[in-house]
Amino acid sequence: MITLPHIAAAFLVALVYAVICLVKPHRRCWRCRNTPGKSHKYLLGTAGPMVKCTKCGGRKKHPRRFSKQVHWFVWSAVIDPIRERRHDRGSGQRFAWAPAAPGQTPLGAHYAARLRAAQRADRLRAFQARLQARTAPRAWQFA
Repeated sequence: MITLPHIAAAFLVALVYAVICLVKPHRRCWRCRNTPGKSHKYLLGTAGPMVKCTKCGGRKKHPRRFSKQVHWFVWSAVIDPIRERRHDRGSGQRFAWAPAAPGQTPLGAHYAARLRAAQRADRLRAFQARLQARTAPRAWQFA
């Protein structure tokens, strides 16, 4: 019978493994641990040529199981929102830039890049408005 201590222990084990995956996402390769990144099957060339290990590709390390998912979760749930909040707090509106008037010399070294970014932002805003109008419920049109 599964009780609350069993569930707590399983959660604790999963949490410890997630922390290990965050701190050390790679582990030593067990397939080529005693050889210089070569496969045991072809050791010393007796059964064929010495080839790279298929598990780690000769790097003698490979990722831990579920380490990619743990890193994805931490980056998407914790670090990205912090960065977005910091960016929004520092700059206010993200694309608050208008092109220079004709006949004026553009100020700044990245005039073309800022112009392209503003145009991309305008296109994205127009696309989002079209998408919202297309996906809105029909009841909204008559309200």
